[in-house]
Order: sequence, then C-alpha cells, then structure tokens
Amino acid sequence: MSREEQEHRTVESGRAGDHELLRQIAHNTGRTRKYNFIFGAICSVCAVVIAVTFTFACFTIVPVAVTTLNNLQETSAAVSLLAEDAEITVLEAKTMIEESSKSMEETMTKINSIDFDSLNKSIKHFSEVLEPVSKFFGVFGGGKNTGTDQNTGSGQNTGTNQGTGTGQGTGTGR
Repeated sequence: MSREEQEHRTVESGRAGDHELLRQIAHNTGRTRKYNFIFGAICSVCAVVIAVTFTFACFTIVPVAVTTLNNLQETSAAVSLLAEDAEITVLEAKTMIEESSKSMEETMTKINSIDFDSLNKSIKHFSEVLEPVSKFFGVFGGGKNTGTDQNTGSGQNTGTNQGTGTGQGTGTGR
C-alpha cells in the first residue's frame, strides 16, 4: 500500500469518525432541547402559580390586615380616652378624700374641744331643776326613773342619770 492509499484510508476513517461524532452531537442536542423545553415549561408554570398566589394574597390578606390595623387604631384611641377618664376620676377621688379628711379633722377638733365634764354637770343641774318643776306641774309623772337609761349625745357620762317617769335620761355617754 502506498502512502496515498494510507492517507486516503485515514481520511476515510476520519470522515467516518466525524460522521459518527456529528450524529451523536445532533442526538444530544435534540435531547438537550427537549430537556430545556420541559424545564422552561416547569419554570413558567411555577412563575404563574407564584403570581396567582401573590395576587390572591394581595386581594385577601391585605384588606384583612388593613381592617385589623384600623380596628387597632380605634381600640388604641378608646384606651387612651379610658386612661384619661380614669386619670380624671382618680384626681376627683383624691380631691374628695382630701376634703373628707379635712372635714373629719375639723369635726374631730370640734368634738375634742367639747368639755364633757361641764356638759355633764350642766345636764345634772338641768335634771335637778327639772325634777321639782315636773313634780309641780305633774307633766312627767314625777319620781325617779324606774326604766332603763337612754343616753342621747356623745361623750362620757360621769354623773348619774336620773330621768323623770319616762325612762329617758339626758346625759351623754360613751
């Protein structure tokens, strides 16, 4: 075999190898296109699903969220008004307590300034004066008290209570 024939066979075998290689490339290219088409379709479907989900969320969740926020604002305003009213009520209660406390102090000062010993002596003297007058006029039935004593007023009774007939003494007692 000559050199030319050897080259011709090498070229022919090279052409056959090239032809097989081209056929494999064409086959792989077709498969790649098929896979690319399927992958593109899947991505498109996913994009549509995401878009539909996002749109659904915008039309359903956003209005609910806005309504909830509006309700929250209204509730917050109501709580603020309630807090202001509570503060006013507390201040009014504090004022009433202070006024009541002053009034109680004044009352206790007046009660403490009463001379109960003198009051009891005056009541005793009044009773002593009233007894003869009542005997004279017979208004109260006369005589010593045979019933139970009922003290009217306040203070400590240091004298003896002697009523006339009705059983009601006029002394003060604690």
